[in-house]
Amino acid sequence: MERHNDKMLNNAALLFLVAAIGIILIQWMMSPTYKNTTAHVHAAMLSDDMLLLPYQLKQMYDDGSIADYTLVYLGDQESEIPGFQNQLAVPLADLLMKKNLNALKAQKQLIVLGDEETQAMIAAQLLVAQGIENIQVAALDRDFLINETLSGLAPDKYESHDEKAGFNYVLFFKNESDGTAKRKSNAILPDTQIEIKPIAGGC
Repeated sequence: MERHNDKMLNNAALLFLVAAIGIILIQWMMSPTYKNTTAHVHAAMLSDDMLLLPYQLKQMYDDGSIADYTLVYLGDQESEIPGFQNQLAVPLADLLMKKNLNALKAQKQLIVLGDEETQAMIAAQLLVAQGIENIQVAALDRDFLINETLSGLAPDKYESHDEKAGFNYVLFFKNESDGTAKRKSNAILPDTQIEIKPIAGGC
């Protein structure tokens, strides 16, 4: 009986070991392999050609050169964006899946667009690290592209469309969460004045 139990334990341990090795191998095969160094990615992201400003996109729409590009939209839901003949909807969370990377590598020129500008920049960094160099980032979000750029860009919005920073004032002003309380200082000032006397001697 003991021999039978020992054999069962040995088989279970062996089976567990094989399963663990199998899972590690599967994860290793499915995990993305980065082809470019951090320095290369940094240089690519800082290049003048990486960002497409609103006025540049408007010019591309007007002269028809936008048809040469494939739009990569990073939203969670598919959304048809006018002006682009070729569009791919790839959620940011699924960007590094092999089927998506293969689809992106097959395109000649890519423009990455997100629901937020920072989302597109993150995606571009990941794609450049994967060795995809034919990529540019739309320096605007989806709503601005459709509602402002395509419908007629105002002169004061030609250069850029800056994403607004969100600031948590409640967290910063801990004593003013309800908007009525004033900040209190915990500093205690001494009652007596301190006289500082010069030291004799010196240089």
